[in-house]
Amino acid sequence: MPDIYINTDRPVDRSIVAGINQPQREAPIGALVAGSSYDTNLYFVKNDGTYDAASGDAGASVQVAISTLGKPQSGTFTLTDGTDTTEAISYGATALEVQTALNALNGGAGAFSDQVSVEKVSDTQYAVTFDSLGAQSVLSGSTVSLYPESTPTASIAVAGTATTNAQQIIEITRQPAIYQATWTAITNGFNATLALNTTRLLQSLLIDAGMPFYIEVKLNSEVVAREVVGMELSTMPASAFSATGLATLLDTFAANPASNGSFSASTWSAALNTLTGWESYIDTTHTSGSPYAISADTDTHFQVEADTVINSQKPADVAEFYTGSPDYVITGRNGDNLDVMLYFTAVPSASNQWLDIWVDIGGAVGEIYRQTFTFPKGAGVARGILYALPSAYTLSTWEANGGKIYVRSNASFTAYGINLNLDRSHKSR
Repeated sequence: MPDIYINTDRPVDRSIVAGINQPQREAPIGALVAGSSYDTNLYFVKNDGTYDAASGDAGASVQVAISTLGKPQSGTFTLTDGTDTTEAISYGATALEVQTALNALNGGAGAFSDQVSVEKVSDTQYAVTFDSLGAQSVLSGSTVSLYPESTPTASIAVAGTATTNAQQIIEITRQPAIYQATWTAITNGFNATLALNTTRLLQSLLIDAGMPFYIEVKLNSEVVAREVVGMELSTMPASAFSATGLATLLDTFAANPASNGSFSASTWSAALNTLTGWESYIDTTHTSGSPYAISADTDTHFQVEADTVINSQKPADVAEFYTGSPDYVITGRNGDNLDVMLYFTAVPSASNQWLDIWVDIGGAVGEIYRQTFTFPKGAGVARGILYALPSAYTLSTWEANGGKIYVRSNASFTAYGINLNLDRSHKSR
């Protein structure tokens, strides 16, 4: 890559020029080659052929980013007022979903203890208007699992006064494919290496195929250049994509993910946590002194009271695995694999008594997974019942209707110590 000269007097889309002696002749950067590294000198000049006062200043801040204008495709994010944080919000969420998440903050008082109304401008932009008059602090956001890597940020659109409502814009922007913010001051300029071998660049080349790349340069936080730049695929073999072999890079990353400066353990962990997880429902209503009474020869909807819920390991995208009162259904998502464990103590009323347990998902399917239990110790002798489904995949019928647990016995019995555990071991693709 030749030296780059940027005329800080010119519009940002026409500011890359031929040099200090030709400060007004445009000279766009030629095509860059993915997989290459460029030792780059960067100079800032003026219309009169002199250097900008900040060019070469060791105290100046220089940032260079190369990226497409692509958008994220999936995942979730959160918003916060600094005191409370929303539940995970899906990319592309409706205005009402974002509004509900913000208004639920601080025990329902809302963001900064104020309610808001939200207008969706696009999948990457929302306008948030506060109900109360006056200024408001700025919201902030964090990615949970946005893919490709993206960040939600907020900015003030209307500051808010005693007579106007504050309004902020939430924007979700892709992380740049290439980013370099560490530059060394040299005579009249700056030097750094632009390494075009990042995972984000590979993602952009694949996901945003055909979209133009832009180079953006900031000097002391002000954008001074934003122009289209060519990006060519490497003609080198894959093993030479970067300075070290691609296979070696992958082996190094597998052994120590932190070796890649772009790797975020917390983001990776959060993404995995959206795939699997469990929730436990404990029925404390029915005890040995006040058990659940089930009649004989009757298909009975076995209703587990969700008095105590352990949900610290529940996947972020699952609102609830089990609804409890009044519907008492196990929820399903088309394509998920759900492990079901129902445990309780049963006391039979007769000898030679049997007990059937199954799940009913309604529709044309109806009953599934019936299991039979017996009471070999006879009437009045309690025994533990463990109804377990280690791989109950859920498809569209289960998603539409939910799954209800049913029991039937040839004689009456009582039940107590009821515990329902639900575990998603596979998330639908």
